[in-house]
Amino acid sequence: GGQSGQEPAPGQDTSTGELNLSSRTPKWALVPGEYGVGRMKSRSTAIFSNGDPGVSGKHAKIIVVKRHKGERPEVILEDTGSNYGTFVNEDIDEPSVGIQNYKSNKPGKGISKPRILQHNDRIKFGVTTFILRLIWLDLEVIPSSLPLEDTKEVTNLLKEIGKFSIQPRNKSISRMTTHLVMSSLQLTPKVLACLVNQVPIVSKEYFQDFLSALKTKQKLPEVDNYVPGVHESEISLKEPGVYFTVDPKRKTLFQGKQFIFLDGTKEKVEGVIAKTGGISTRWDPETQIPDSSLDSEDVIVIAPEKTKKQEASQTQALGTEM
Repeated sequence: GGQSGQEPAPGQDTSTGELNLSSRTPKWALVPGEYGVGRMKSRSTAIFSNGDPGVSGKHAKIIVVKRHKGERPEVILEDTGSNYGTFVNEDIDEPSVGIQNYKSNKPGKGISKPRILQHNDRIKFGVTTFILRLIWLDLEVIPSSLPLEDTKEVTNLLKEIGKFSIQPRNKSISRMTTHLVMSSLQLTPKVLACLVNQVPIVSKEYFQDFLSALKTKQKLPEVDNYVPGVHESEISLKEPGVYFTVDPKRKTLFQGKQFIFLDGTKEKVEGVIAKTGGISTRWDPETQIPDSSLDSEDVIVIAPEKTKKQEASQTQALGTEM
């Protein structure tokens, strides 16, 4: 946030003022150059509405101009003689800008000269439903359980993509985090934090295809298609119904639930539980917990984590018994 040089990425408008990387609405990343806007994809049209009849074949163009080092590029929007106009921000909501104009063949009153766009500007092409929002996005990527060679590859890909920061493995998930990169999924506090905070979990291939889309002026890849496979040790995560794509419903996942920890692991997930509406407490041997509470579906008792030494001892004991 606030850093210069980041390439802007307009994603289809959600009226939230934020770019939802996990949504399946079309998104394009822009680098210095010219982008045609029109009804269908063509050699001269990079940003397209996929057949919206209210959008002209060659409707508008977006020009990204490189500026001085350390400054964000300038983004200029120009209508190129469209039938139904191009509108920005408050003009989108004018009563004259609507489907009735398309039906009556009356063009709306859109921009008449090139306009410099700012962060969070909304742009409507035509009079139906094709609305984009311009967002300046700083990529903040955290690797987790990622081999060193893969971390280096992701870092190099991000250098080509533009403004970014790749955080150390011990960095906590924050509101600035845009992606968690893993080679395989394991249920860790960091993964739980991503699920709660709507942060996409992706493999390194996502950034390979992101860069390819950037260079060829294609739509950005969908993060849901790049969720890593489950680690072989996480058998329970392979059960039907378990998924790791972003789901806003997880924000209230633990609403009304109480977690009782029998050891000191509470601190690792306390924030995640609180963010999803739950309560976490550490078991106190001097405090009696009524059996009725323990029988409740809303009370979850978390057993202590086994150390590697304990697991090895248990495996050896089982081998002796056999």
